Amino acid sequence: MTPPEETRPLLPRRYLPLLIILLLSGFLSLFVEGFFTRFIFLPVIQFFAYYYRLYQILPQNLVWGGLVVYAALVVLRLLWPRLARPTATAVADTPRSRLQQLAEMYAQARKSDYARWELAREVEKLALLSLQRQHGQTAVAIQQRIASQTLPLPPALQAVFAVNRAIPDYRSFIAVRQAARRKSIPALATLDLDAALTEMAAWEAAEMKDAGS
Repeated sequence: MTPPEETRPLLPRRYLPLLIILLLSGFLSLFVEGFFTRFIFLPVIQFFAYYYRLYQILPQNLVWGGLVVYAALVVLRLLWPRLARPTATAVADTPRSRLQQLAEMYAQARKSDYARWELAREVEKLALLSLQRQHGQTAVAIQQRIASQTLPLPPALQAVFAVNRAIPDYRSFIAVRQAARRKSIPALATLDLDAALTEMAAWEAAEMKDAGS
């Protein structure tokens, strides 16, 4: 159900300018005598020499004090989110918080077919979790029962599962997107995500009520 991982390039794009400069410098060094020494080696040496002289002029206690303060700020910046929100990770893993995240994703789903497809996949994941708890079966078994129509579901959720079966991965989404004559994919455009989210909220409320009784 997860989209295939994209192949990462050998060199990130942010390093392309540096690679172009190095290749151009190597090319010019073959035809211009002393190009590398005059335009690359000497400027780099002068750059480091300038800051080395500046380092020698400044008081050592001031330099080391600044480094200690900078290191302390970096450590504090890394640790501050954990100190401020120690239970954020635990809360984010609960089904209830996932439902809240789906509600936030709904605004993005109005803008593109891809966002609607991603939201439909998240709704399916949350529905599978609830169905597994209710029936005590694996996700694969639940999906097989839904596909064979032996497990009744509300219409909106049935449509969500049907769309995800038709578009199981990112490659399938691209194929369907290219085959669509109109700008939007009909199966996603007619998908009632409002009703699906409402039904999921009702399921979660019923489960919380049963757990509390």
